[in-house]
Amino acid sequence: MNERQLSLEEFLNDLFKRVNILKYSLIIDFIECPQEVVDIFTYNINCLNLSNNNSSIIMNTTNHNSNYYNGRITTNKNTALNNLDDVDNNNFYCTMAQFKSELGNNDSFEDEISPGTLVIQEFLRNMMDISFNKSELLFQFEYFLKNKKNDNQNKTSNWYYLDTKEINIFFNGFYSNISHLKINGFLYHCGNIQNNEIGTQNCINFLYKILSEDFNPQAEIFLKIFRKCSLENIIQMELENHIINNFNSNRVNVFMILYKYVGSGRNIINKIKRILMCPKAEEYFMKWYDNNNINH
Repeated sequence: MNERQLSLEEFLNDLFKRVNILKYSLIIDFIECPQEVVDIFTYNINCLNLSNNNSSIIMNTTNHNSNYYNGRITTNKNTALNNLDDVDNNNFYCTMAQFKSELGNNDSFEDEISPGTLVIQEFLRNMMDISFNKSELLFQFEYFLKNKKNDNQNKTSNWYYLDTKEINIFFNGFYSNISHLKINGFLYHCGNIQNNEIGTQNCINFLYKILSEDFNPQAEIFLKIFRKCSLENIIQMELENHIINNFNSNRVNVFMILYKYVGSGRNIINKIKRILMCPKAEEYFMKWYDNNNINH
């Protein structure tokens, strides 16, 4: 019986990779897929088709050839979705959050997947796709955070406030309920500098902004959760490579991120060695640390 279940699971997993199951109601009925999930998938595909037909042309920073990126995230200002406010018309993540909210309290997934969680999960999935322009993904996600619609006051506030669970998913990732695979968190994308120098550098700079009170009104909560991230997740950011290869303000951003994680104290040198594992990078950081007389 177990062998039959495993074989069926392998077959379905392969099928889902090759076929748009939304086209076949028999498959939907067979796997007993909830209508709420079907609605979300349908919505995402509609956004994909819409953006592919109306997308701006942007150079793909994931490689250095002449390929162009026409992904679903980049839409021009003439693109509009039905029943959406003007503030959300040009941003995929804002429309996803509003779509989730409009499902109402009767949605059986309401307690499991919040609008913020849905957006973060889609953002992280897109970051895993090498065909997407990482810089544009970051721009769109930042737009989402800075443009929360306040229905009660009928106006737009300055920030989409995330809860601790959503922030934890943002940093550390999640396990997909569909594929049962680990979707890496944002810290993962700050690494791999050799494969995508521009994308990873922009990720580092965005991380610095998200941990700064001047940019993020939730910086204190973000920082608290960031400091609880495992050492393994911090190491995968490859901060030593960013220190060696970056200069001026970009390098300082790396220093600040590292300091925000390790803090101060007598054990700071040992903490830095465990993370950087590069004498030259350690030397650069400690020189910056001493020159700035950081003691708080």
